[in-house]
Amino acid sequence: MASELFCMGCMQPLSEFSDSCYHCGYPAAGQNPAGYLPVRTQLSGRYVVGRALEKRSDAIVYIGYDKTARNTVLIREFFPRGLAERLSRQVVAASDKEVPFNACYEQFLKQARIIARMRELPAMIPVYDLFEENGTAYTVSDHVEGIPFRRHIQSLGGHMKWEEARPMFVPLISSLISLHAAGLYHLGISPDSILVDGDNRLRLDGWQLPAVRMTGDVLKTKLHAGYAAPEQYQGGKTPSQAADVYALGATMLYALTGEEPPSAEDRVNRVASLMVPATVAEKWPAHIAPTLCDALMLNDSKRIQTVEQLRDRLTTAPVVEALREDAFEEEHPKAKTKRSKAGGGNNVGYKITVGILSGVAAVLTLVIVLMAIRMSSTPEAVPADTTVTTATTVVTTTTAPTAPPAEQYAVENVVGLTMDEVKERQLSGNMTVVVKGKQYSDDVKVGVITEQIPAPQTYADKGSVIEVYLSGGPSEKALSDVSGWPADTARSYLEMMGYTVSEVKVTESRFDKGLVNDTVPAAGTMLEEGDEVVLHVSDVTTTAPRTAQTTRPFGGN
Repeated sequence: MASELFCMGCMQPLSEFSDSCYHCGYPAAGQNPAGYLPVRTQLSGRYVVGRALEKRSDAIVYIGYDKTARNTVLIREFFPRGLAERLSRQVVAASDKEVPFNACYEQFLKQARIIARMRELPAMIPVYDLFEENGTAYTVSDHVEGIPFRRHIQSLGGHMKWEEARPMFVPLISSLISLHAAGLYHLGISPDSILVDGDNRLRLDGWQLPAVRMTGDVLKTKLHAGYAAPEQYQGGKTPSQAADVYALGATMLYALTGEEPPSAEDRVNRVASLMVPATVAEKWPAHIAPTLCDALMLNDSKRIQTVEQLRDRLTTAPVVEALREDAFEEEHPKAKTKRSKAGGGNNVGYKITVGILSGVAAVLTLVIVLMAIRMSSTPEAVPADTTVTTATTVVTTTTAPTAPPAEQYAVENVVGLTMDEVKERQLSGNMTVVVKGKQYSDDVKVGVITEQIPAPQTYADKGSVIEVYLSGGPSEKALSDVSGWPADTARSYLEMMGYTVSEVKVTESRFDKGLVNDTVPAAGTMLEEGDEVVLHVSDVTTTAPRTAQTTRPFGGN
């Protein structure tokens, strides 16, 4: 209807006399911060720009409305951080940045065209329009209602069974095969960049330019720790399909175990290893563990090379029989097994293997034994031009040693505690805890210990130091509303949250002198640590709060 009004925050119908949206709380007169397209900007004569949802390294994402199709959309505007400036509504290259700006612009168009051509793939969020305007380029895609895959996993109790995960991953893997055939790699696959829609399907989200997914490039790097492949941390190295194989393998491992994979950097530096709880892995089909291990090889030349090969390994069990024989022959070279014409294993060798190993660890199934034999025995050879120095190691969590080595003490588990809680405890062996760094997490509260070195249930000398990582909370956080706060209090709080803070005096304000009127960007904007926040501080001695003036959002036509 022509008279219908819409909220610029969620594109839901809005009453003509409402000051804010009943659905999302966005003000009827709300505006985007300076540097963004203004709310209600018309694009291509068809689309209306709403609230800015996300500022990525290569683009700004807005919620929008398609007046022709009469539905909610997502509008992605090419705006590379550090390379672009906005003059009114025009986007121009920043000073002396024309060459990288133009190169990224062409990559943006190329990527968008491929994504648009692939919109029928089951895991894609369809992009159905691409146009150039205001000196830049825009894509328009469907607004898919869904939740991050991470939240879906948590809703299932923290991890999934293979029979639950398999039907969800198959269409995603199929889509990635087609995308790779078209020369397009995602390079940012993780539980946070995959959505679960209303039909329980996995949808790829979070597309950014390849330059964002590699360190040392012209754009601000955005890597998902634990899911980005080692080569993405090596400046100047061109990624291949194997990078998406690594990310997909790590995502599947998280889905099946509920455990966050360690970052590739920590694995390369021998700070951490892959952990697979025995109580979880023993319930998997026998071929899943070795397949994920090979997908998560640190050396990309040793890794499963393509998503198509990963699919075949996940869906073809006979390869496991060959791996079992290989493992047995390596351990017992005099007891060669005989391969059948169909490629199956030898029953006698298999029974001997199980018999020997069951006496050592009866609680472990063959899949755990296979992982220990295959992945822990011999370090892999690494080409000289890489920084990888260690093979993939999968450690199964079973029971602790029955007795500590001489003059050593059991390392206590401090994961899940705060430093204040740790200080109240007397740790065994008079060990001390020091903070080594922080890790971003959407699930662990700020200040809670997420990882420790040495690990629990190991042993260390008396007086050893336990190094820990603290949760820094999500890497991106919604900017808090500090309007009405004293300027000094607001500054201290925001700086504590990791932002760079500056102040500007304003003579029009809803609040008394010295209090914060508003911020740029506005409260609720998603920001990363280090982003700048400008406080608009009242310079008026006394003011009365002003009544928000209601303006009419755009109509349905």
